Amino acid sequence: MIRRRLLVDKRRPFIVEFAGTPKSGKTTTINALHQLLKRNDIVVSTFQERAFVAPLLDKGTAFFNTWVTCATLNGVIEALEDEKLDVLILDRGLFDGLVWIDWQEKTHRVSSREAERFRSFVLTPRWRDLIDLVFVMHCGPSTSLKREKEKQITLRHGAIMNRGTLGQLQQH
Repeated sequence: MIRRRLLVDKRRPFIVEFAGTPKSGKTTTINALHQLLKRNDIVVSTFQERAFVAPLLDKGTAFFNTWVTCATLNGVIEALEDEKLDVLILDRGLFDGLVWIDWQEKTHRVSSREAERFRSFVLTPRWRDLIDLVFVMHCGPSTSLKREKEKQITLRHGAIMNRGTLGQLQQH
C-alpha cells in the first residue's frame, strides 16, 4: 500500500493517466483509486476528461483532439505548482490524445504529416516524462454501447459512441 511517507521526497506530483476505449471503466476505477488514496492520507487530485467541457462540438476532428490534449497538458502543468499534491490522476490524457490522432489519421480526418506533428509535440520529452504511469483499459464495442445506453434517455448513437467508430478504436 502507498504511504504518504514514501512520497515526502518527491519533487512533483506522481502523475497517473487512465486511457482507453469509451465506457471501459476508467472513471469508475479512478473514483475508487481517488477514494483509496485520500483515505490513506495521500493528497490526490483527479483531472477530469476535458472532452465533456470542450467548447467544440465535432468530437471527430483534429481541432477537438488538439483542444482536449492541450487542455489536459495545461492542467498537468498547473498541478506541478501545487507543492502539497502527492498524486494527480488523469481521466484521459496525453497518451489518449495519441490514440485519437492515430484513429483520425487512419480514418483520413488528418494527414499523416499533421498526425506526425501532433505526435512529435505530445511526445516531446518535457511533456511525455511528466506522466509516470499509464493504465490502458479496454472493452469491446458491444459492452461500451450497453454501458452508454444504461444512463441515456435516448437510444440515438453519437458521433463517437457508435459501433463503427468503437470498432475502429478497438483496432488501434
